[in-house]
Amino acid sequence: MSVSYVVKDGHTMGYIFDAQPHLMGVLSSKKGGHHPNGGPVSISFSNIRPATVEDFRTFRVVVPPDFKGEQSNKPQG
Repeated sequence: MSVSYVVKDGHTMGYIFDAQPHLMGVLSSKKGGHHPNGGPVSISFSNIRPATVEDFRTFRVVVPPDFKGEQSNKPQG
């Protein structure tokens, strides 16, 4: 089963399994986002974009070993 890591509407980071492409599991969120304990959320009518390494830092989520997304060009602090 393949998984994609995404950012929804700029305020919620999560993952989408290929088997359920209309639902997103929530990993973390900013103010106004979806709470991780609230269960999966619908991604219909949402602005979804692929997550980057920088997003994992911003949302304070550990980059998983299966993450194959874009690499940030920003230097490590």
